[in-house]
Amino acid sequence: EFVVKYFDMEYVNNLQQSYPQIIWGGSLALFLHGLSLERWSEYGECHDYDIIVPHYFIPNPECKLLNNSSSGKNSGNDFDYTLSTNTGKPVDVRINPKQKYENIKVGDTYYKVSPLLDIVAAKVKYAQNNQEKHLNDIYELLGL
Repeated sequence: EFVVKYFDMEYVNNLQQSYPQIIWGGSLALFLHGLSLERWSEYGECHDYDIIVPHYFIPNPECKLLNNSSSGKNSGNDFDYTLSTNTGKPVDVRINPKQKYENIKVGDTYYKVSPLLDIVAAKVKYAQNNQEKHLNDIYELLGL
């Protein structure tokens, strides 16, 4: 399936197994909630991942899925720092020890996922700050 390839779900599964404290946010979380956005088919592949963790962490050097290197600037909106995947994609990290999550089963795997209303609220906040991508996402999710 295209969306499984778009998000590289094999990578997502491996990362989650290596770092079980991860809570997924952003576009991947929308997908795990069962939603879809038109722009995913336009981009061809996911350009970043958004995660929430309860405390600061650095990648285990023996785990080759994440690198501690980044541009120094997060590519997201209200994230605390950015790591990178083993292929160089940004992984925006937000620290929130009180973050709620839902366990969502997709296929045979359960994922810790940020609640849908939290994701939509963040998109509305970003859209109100003139971030067109998020405004377009909101319109599409509302069917406008």
